[in-house]
Amino acid sequence: MKRGEILDNTYQIVEEIGDGGGGVVYKAIHIRLKKYVAVKMVKENVAGLINTRGEADILKNLKHNYLPQVYDFLQIDHKVYTVMDFIPGHSLDEYLKKGVRFKQKQIIIWAKQLCEALSYLHHQTPPIIHSDVKPANIMITPQGNICLIDFNISFGTDGPIGGMSSGYASPEQFLSMTHTYMPTDAKGRYIVDTRSDIYSLGATLYHVVTGRKPAKNPRDIVPLGDYDLDYSDTLLAIINKAMQPNVKYRYQTIDEMLKDLSSIQKLDPQYKKQCLMEKVSTYLCLGGILICLAVSFAGFRLMGSEREAAYRDKVEAGRQYVTAGEYDTACQLFDEAIALDGTDVAAYYEKLYALSMAGDPKQVLALAEKLTSDRELDEQLKEDTALLANVYYMAGDACFEQEDYEAAVDYYQKSLDSQNDNLDCYRDMAIALARQGDLEGAQSALTQARDSGLASADTALVEGELAVKRKDYTTAIRKFKETVDTADDDYVKERAYFLCAQSYRDAGNVDDMISWLEAGKNTYGLSQTNTFYTMLGDAYALKGQQAPEQAASYYEKAESCYKQLTDSGLASVQVWYNLVTVQQSLGKYDEAKSVLEKLMADYPQDYRAPMRMAFICCEIENAKEASQRDYREVAEYYEKAWTLYEENMVDGKTDVQMQQLENIMQQLYDGKWLVKEE
Repeated sequence: MKRGEILDNTYQIVEEIGDGGGGVVYKAIHIRLKKYVAVKMVKENVAGLINTRGEADILKNLKHNYLPQVYDFLQIDHKVYTVMDFIPGHSLDEYLKKGVRFKQKQIIIWAKQLCEALSYLHHQTPPIIHSDVKPANIMITPQGNICLIDFNISFGTDGPIGGMSSGYASPEQFLSMTHTYMPTDAKGRYIVDTRSDIYSLGATLYHVVTGRKPAKNPRDIVPLGDYDLDYSDTLLAIINKAMQPNVKYRYQTIDEMLKDLSSIQKLDPQYKKQCLMEKVSTYLCLGGILICLAVSFAGFRLMGSEREAAYRDKVEAGRQYVTAGEYDTACQLFDEAIALDGTDVAAYYEKLYALSMAGDPKQVLALAEKLTSDRELDEQLKEDTALLANVYYMAGDACFEQEDYEAAVDYYQKSLDSQNDNLDCYRDMAIALARQGDLEGAQSALTQARDSGLASADTALVEGELAVKRKDYTTAIRKFKETVDTADDDYVKERAYFLCAQSYRDAGNVDDMISWLEAGKNTYGLSQTNTFYTMLGDAYALKGQQAPEQAASYYEKAESCYKQLTDSGLASVQVWYNLVTVQQSLGKYDEAKSVLEKLMADYPQDYRAPMRMAFICCEIENAKEASQRDYREVAEYYEKAWTLYEENMVDGKTDVQMQQLENIMQQLYDGKWLVKEE
């Protein structure tokens, strides 16, 4: 569906936000209620299996705190749509990919909430099987609760199962697995029932406690006992029972699992002691605050256990703000925690993650360097190799974003040396090697990644990057399109999409670049990004230069794209200058000069704004009758630009445009249009 498209005269599509086994999910707005909703367009192979009336009644009647509310069920032009709550926040998968580690208390809270949601589904008539419980389908709301999204339709025990995700799906869902222990019904069909959801929940919790996604084949899963985990034996035993390959040895109902999770304090003395200590710490913290208020004039300071409790509280509060996407507030709390205890690595690491989520590569790199250069902090990181690997990986990403590929490769390698199961790290290192021209090293890294199980979409992305470096744009475009069509990760999909557009440009196919960008504007929801409007604006401007007879039309389109960015506050400095260029080409001199005046005010040390102003003033004067021309303003802007140019010239590099302006000035003096002052 396209952005702006309206369904049933009620729901206007905003952007695509997900593509799973059961269908494509869009963010939309309810026109009358002015609220966001999620619209799922059910894929044809699933839609054809739906008992429409029955499904509609089941979906609309579902109401639970940890499930999205279903509002509508539509059939339009032989397509089926469900409309439900739009859930803000971040998925559990996002946190796991960043290496976030959770306390046992938090894990148990979320596990119980998931059990309650599944219990509600399983107790429907007929029972509803979610069939795709995994971190990506578990949203952490701004309030810190879970919401289990994307449950499939036609999900009764007698119906087909729509969603399956490698590593999380039960053995009986994957018929391609070794299946000697899989139960079958009287007709020899493999039984998929509510116990399949129990396995998937166990696999999800396995990922949460270990930091690693479980293997697809149960025989290849590393036992929980082989890890050095700071979680109670009882919690690990619950997860292990949920993940039994043979359904007979699993929990037979989700309620049984919920009962054990609810009784864990009684079952596990270690956890009981931990809860007691946390409760005591909380009381100490509250008592410390009250005392602090009572004696504040005496300069009382938190010390000892009270300081430790305050430290933990600030770190935990910071994590909650990260969950809600309020990164500035989170970082402020982490800084306050560091002020209380600058020797503990936890607050530093949480701040690093928050900065990474906020997209601040310079601060990420600075903090990562502090963590790995401070002996005491570095020693703590080395005690947890997964944590150290994530620090290096985030530092590598920060260098990559700043196009320092050599440093990125160094950090990626350190990450893999610490823990070598991060396939994204293999992928990004291969791309960084390719971009710095080391094609042999990139190919070697790609081979390692492929052997380690890198997804085909990621493999195609790297192969496309390698083809770009070889200037084989035909192959590059084919590989990037393959990634766009097959990637599950929105970040990877978006990355390949823009690289494909760049490849069209580099191959000299500007028309194809424009067509690709225009076609994908609504398909992938990329029109919400500043990269999209920047690239499309550049493509229109380039086409305007190539097609003089249609130049005005293309320049106007380019101007519209650049203004989309400047009006929203997302424009880079270069976009502002590009806007000036197209406005000048359109003869909109006053508007172009207004932009340049803003740039001169915002960047007083940048010679480019007065230089461009000199060009425009010269062009304005050239259009006048000879007797009316006055180039003194041109000279004023030239002198200002030249002064700044000399002050800021780097390594003797020259600007071709500045040289052109010098030639124009010389012509004006030679033609007596201007007189040099003695």
